[in-house]
Amino acid sequence: MNIAGLHHLAMPMPVGKEDVARAFYGDFLGLTWVDKPVHLAAMGGAWFAFPDGRHVHLQAEPNFAPFVHPHPAIAVRDLDALAAQFVERGVTPRWDTRWEGVRRFYAIDPFGNRLEFVDAGDVGL
Repeated sequence: MNIAGLHHLAMPMPVGKEDVARAFYGDFLGLTWVDKPVHLAAMGGAWFAFPDGRHVHLQAEPNFAPFVHPHPAIAVRDLDALAAQFVERGVTPRWDTRWEGVRRFYAIDPFGNRLEFVDAGDVGL
């Protein structure tokens, strides 16, 4: 087997909340909106690309339940600035010091999904 890398992570979102996803993942986090293929667009949801080309695919789920433990870890170049922006939005970052040498915090997206943000330099990115 010759694995080339990770292309995308799929996460749940409520049906019909694409505008909320675009505001958070696109406008707030700065990810790029990706048009879904026509045959998949009818299913709803929203796709976004990271600067390195990897994606997060938010899938519209009729019986939505947020990720409370599984989560993506997103590398950030200015972790303190992002934490401050979360506070401005009324979301308190939960800092975690258990990973020695890696600054990181957890926050939730507008749907209650758990997200981890790590200092990019601490993880070699």
